[in-house]
Amino acid sequence: MTTASVSSVIANASSANFQAWVQEIYTNLVTNCGLCQLPAGMDSGQMAVPCATAWANTTQTSLGYYQFSFNDTLSQGPLVTGTALSLGSTGAQGAVTAAATTGSGYTTGGAATVTNVALSYVASGGLGGTGGTGSGAIGTVVINSSGIITSITPTTAGTGYLVGDQLTVTNGALAAGSKSGAGTLTGTGSGAIAYVQLLTSAAAPVVLKWEFGTGAASANPNMWATMGTSWTISSSNGQVAAVSNGAATTRVAITAASGALVSTTIPYISRYCYNKTYGFLGFAWKSGAQTSGSSYGYGGLFIFRTGDGNGNPTANAAVLLTGGIATATAGTGYGVMQCMSYTNNAIYPTLSAQNSISWLAGTNYTAGSVNSLFGLASTYENGTVFVMPAFTMDPVLRFSPYICAASLNDVPLGISFSAAIIGATALTFLSLGQPFGSANLCSSQTQAWNSLCMLWM
Repeated sequence: MTTASVSSVIANASSANFQAWVQEIYTNLVTNCGLCQLPAGMDSGQMAVPCATAWANTTQTSLGYYQFSFNDTLSQGPLVTGTALSLGSTGAQGAVTAAATTGSGYTTGGAATVTNVALSYVASGGLGGTGGTGSGAIGTVVINSSGIITSITPTTAGTGYLVGDQLTVTNGALAAGSKSGAGTLTGTGSGAIAYVQLLTSAAAPVVLKWEFGTGAASANPNMWATMGTSWTISSSNGQVAAVSNGAATTRVAITAASGALVSTTIPYISRYCYNKTYGFLGFAWKSGAQTSGSSYGYGGLFIFRTGDGNGNPTANAAVLLTGGIATATAGTGYGVMQCMSYTNNAIYPTLSAQNSISWLAGTNYTAGSVNSLFGLASTYENGTVFVMPAFTMDPVLRFSPYICAASLNDVPLGISFSAAIIGATALTFLSLGQPFGSANLCSSQTQAWNSLCMLWM
């Protein structure tokens, strides 16, 4: 597991400001925590690294995006046979220019098709971090009369691959295969790279599109998230989908603020945690930036697996928690849960303000009122703080071992502690205050606000 904390100012009223906060997030997610970006050759519409996208002086605008792939064990699986792998972009489509990935020089004298070709690893898990242990895939390679590979189609699925993995064929593998057609293999071909864009239902992959732009006001930062199980080869860049299993979530806002930033000069702290063992990503952005109270955060996002009774991640569903309830706006601070079921190929609960925002355990959302939990003024019992696990659904209701909530009076912002669902191994959590999904653990009279806590260390 890798964690990162950074304290910095937040602003969005110039290109330099926009680029600074985008790059800060990218650096912490990819460089410091090891989340995998899909390669530029696979999706060349992504923003450049470091970010060079110009800020737009308009509201509710997505200026650019990155696409990420989880590289935890549950994301690994067999390739889909009978469907060609993506050979990637052959030119510029946006801010990133990708080199041609079809290679050259594989045949002379005509076209050829080679079957039973072993597919070799070029790189694992896309950009940033290390990933899968893929092996065993065999495919059919089609080469045109110019000696360029036009398709690589798996016929044997292999195992252990990740969305975003890069595969190729060696001259030796081509020579060992069965060739048909007039072309003569040269033994000197090179440069072809194929990308894994989807996996079979034997895997539980997570692909995340993370967009960056403006919020409720043009000077306010905002982000949006969409989660699926594959990258869409037949569509334009920047698409996530669910081809083999699961279902793509609705695009929702990551930030929770619907008003202006309190300050663009005060440094606020952000927290990042990425744990491949548990399949967990936690991102709490700029605590103290939404209001003058230090227990509030400007935005946040969690992605995590459903858990079993022993606290282990399962492939039943991947869960997305974000900061806003609207698909296009900056959000209103309630927070949204979307559980992507791999077994039912559906999203639970149905995305709506009423059904999705009361995800915090024990809360009962009523429009226009404050969420509360039993009217408690404290969660202490005999000197021990009891925390409330969040629930998930796939569609069966379960308790998550990776996020929880406690009274902010009992567990102040930035404090770490050990807790566990009964019968499971204890884990370390960090109190985040109210980064998003604001709700009361206690009565509105006592104003004992909750602290949302995430897996840490």
